[in-house]
Amino acid sequence: MTKIFGKVVSLGLYDAPENSGCLTTCYESVDCILAYFDTTDRCLLFNFNETETLEVEETTKADGFFVAFKTTYQNDTCPPYDLLSLEVNIGEDPINWKKSGTTFSFQKCVGDWKMFHRTGPEVTVCMQPMLPPALLNITQSKEYCENMGYKLTGVATVEESKWILDKMKVVKPNWNYWQAFYIDGVRTQNCSDSNPQCNDFDWSDGYTVIDDAVLNSTNALLTFHDDNYIPENCLGVVDMGTSLTINDINCETFALNVGLVCEVQKMLKIFGKVLNADLGDTVDPDCVQTCFEASDCILAYFDTSGRCQLFNFNETETLEVEETSKADGFFVAFKTTLPNNTCPAYDSMIPVVNIGEDPVSWKRSLRGFSFQKCIGDWKMFRRSNPEITVCMKPFDFAPQILRKDAVTMCENMGAKLTGVVSAVESRWILGTVELKKLCGLKKIPEKINDLHEGGIGVYDGYWIDGIRNCETFRWTDNYTVGNDALDAVNAALSFSSYLGDYNEDCLAVEATPIETQTINDVGCIGTADEYGMKFKKC
Repeated sequence: MTKIFGKVVSLGLYDAPENSGCLTTCYESVDCILAYFDTTDRCLLFNFNETETLEVEETTKADGFFVAFKTTYQNDTCPPYDLLSLEVNIGEDPINWKKSGTTFSFQKCVGDWKMFHRTGPEVTVCMQPMLPPALLNITQSKEYCENMGYKLTGVATVEESKWILDKMKVVKPNWNYWQAFYIDGVRTQNCSDSNPQCNDFDWSDGYTVIDDAVLNSTNALLTFHDDNYIPENCLGVVDMGTSLTINDINCETFALNVGLVCEVQKMLKIFGKVLNADLGDTVDPDCVQTCFEASDCILAYFDTSGRCQLFNFNETETLEVEETSKADGFFVAFKTTLPNNTCPAYDSMIPVVNIGEDPVSWKRSLRGFSFQKCIGDWKMFRRSNPEITVCMKPFDFAPQILRKDAVTMCENMGAKLTGVVSAVESRWILGTVELKKLCGLKKIPEKINDLHEGGIGVYDGYWIDGIRNCETFRWTDNYTVGNDALDAVNAALSFSSYLGDYNEDCLAVEATPIETQTINDVGCIGTADEYGMKFKKC
């Protein structure tokens, strides 16, 4: 037992029972991890199986409070205080107390969730396989986890996938071969476009980095499609009757895809206030918990008197949080998914909202945090080189609209006619059947074929940015970079009209005779086939 001057934060000893042997009682109790007592022998004991979080604050001898940690040392000598390394070794996984300044914090996985320590990056993940009441597709599986405050998790090591497989058989006792539990990971669309026989996967959980053994032939069976050549672009932990544990599986609802694996979502609380927001008269002493349990809530704002205001994802486009001090008496709590089971250091804290279709990161500034998502039902695309987020939405101006008028209409709305950097963007715009297959979607939310009643004909389309500059295209939106979306797989570029009577030096997303081709070069002046298109950049 390691004893220091300290107290358990937010917990008094006024009504605690007296126990002159508080420290010894904890030491002799198998489940006890910490004893908290004072000079009058008032005593509280904290047991491992009843405790998920604890925070201990250092005090002075004059305060008269003590805490004693149960820990394991490699020798019989108590280390110098500055070198204290406190570890709980009661549960299945050893857990270190984290020290930050004058505070020690303890946090473990909830209930019987399993803890895995990862390296590269250093994170700790809590996992639990779950059996939903009905068969789900990959999108619904993610929503199922998120609606409970969790997140569909990726698998980083063979150890993790083997544990999941063993746990699956406990969760579902009547087990059959080839039944699967969804994990995070969707085969990349670029991979599917250029080479269907490849194994690049996107991880949406924001923290999974796999080691080389996870998806190689010693642990995974990756077949790319089933016996009927239906694509299998998602991942699951599967009992195949062999030593293999991971299989690529159908992203759609399927009889064998019976479960999923979630990880824990948290609330991060700081001293702060929401700018331009009034707390009003609503009082909720459980403000943080209320937000945590509400599927749409992303932030709780409250004060020491219990006044509370909640901010919901579907009702919020922008938020700005300013840091304050403890003396101000204001708090904000972000709902986010953490890559580990311990609250991160404040300086490295970047909350992520995972409620909508696209994860949205809070932006950190010198004074606080800001949140902004696409307005209404505009679609968010994240781009790299440069790192920007673009919000897109098609607008219909049938029967036709001139390109110059399309540019003006966008600008009048505070938006821009946008360029396209990838086939993913142009396929979403058009809403092709192939995109539906690649993404495992039942409905494409915004697309030309929906906007223009009855669909559009071959070579009908919507304007996008892009003006030919010899063999490439110049983007006038000032943020689109590169011509990757204009390769022969995705674009039908002919340089001139069918009869050769005018140049085709502008671009449109169009329905073409070849399903994979979603972009066509068109005349910059003509209007015959271009209905209209608007976009906005965040």
